[in-house]
Amino acid sequence: MKNLFSINRTEDTHSVRPDSTPFDAEHIDSALEEQLRQASDAAFEAFDQPLTPPRGRQAGGHGSWQLGLGLLLTIIAIVPVFLWRDTLFSGDRAYFAWILLALLIAGGVLVSWAYRIQKKTMMQETRERQEANASGQNAAAVETAMKEMTRLQRQARAQLHVPDDALELDVFPFIYEKKGDRTVGLDRNGRFQSLLVLAWRQGNDLCLSDGTCNLRIPTEAIRGRVTCDRPFVVDMWLKEERPGEGRFKPYHLKKTGLLAVKGRTWYCVMLGAPGGDSYELLIPCYDLPQLEKLVSIPEPDARTEDK
Repeated sequence: MKNLFSINRTEDTHSVRPDSTPFDAEHIDSALEEQLRQASDAAFEAFDQPLTPPRGRQAGGHGSWQLGLGLLLTIIAIVPVFLWRDTLFSGDRAYFAWILLALLIAGGVLVSWAYRIQKKTMMQETRERQEANASGQNAAAVETAMKEMTRLQRQARAQLHVPDDALELDVFPFIYEKKGDRTVGLDRNGRFQSLLVLAWRQGNDLCLSDGTCNLRIPTEAIRGRVTCDRPFVVDMWLKEERPGEGRFKPYHLKKTGLLAVKGRTWYCVMLGAPGGDSYELLIPCYDLPQLEKLVSIPEPDARTEDK
């Protein structure tokens, strides 16, 4: 089963254009698409401008030596047990057990300390980058890039004839790279880069637009949905309303960083395409009711849970 929004980043690491599907309808013209691609690249570059290293990194606070020493002590504590387990703790050498236990505990403490330092450093880097984007050294570049993106997105929306009352939906794309004959997904362990699409009903069709192309899905192509009772993390919250407010409040979403949001339960809406191909639309719990305002989705016929 293919994801309805599959994005190939083998050559373009910033690509947000999904692969073509049998549901593709209107496309924006190639000139506007190229302008959007350039504006997207400029926005990524503006957000990724190098910043002065955080104090933790300047002081060698990345946790590297703690991690290295902790792993070394752990290895020193474990290896003798496997090599000389029959004689190591016998007779008057039983005190070695206490020494090795102490080394093992010390190693575990150092590894845990290193993990906390690295996590704190990453959060500090993210915070400093956001502050720089908002009011510091990156502000002008970010503002210019976002204004240009907004202008071009309005043009694209006009070309695609997206109605003003279209609903905004977060969907989970499948982002991948090609490595030889293998397709390698870039989203791991329930962590997704959400894609904002606009949705509306036109006659017997559900219409979805990612900003470069409209998809027209006949309502009879919707086969049902699978409930995925597994946690998910959205790398960047795209809604104007905060995750704990308004219509999002019942879903108990939690911020896990400055921009990331964690939730529980997402859905796989199954679609049957012309020619017999099967597609899936992955949508988080908080936006399924929005989709159901437009189309009726058959009752769930399967459920997956954490094992």
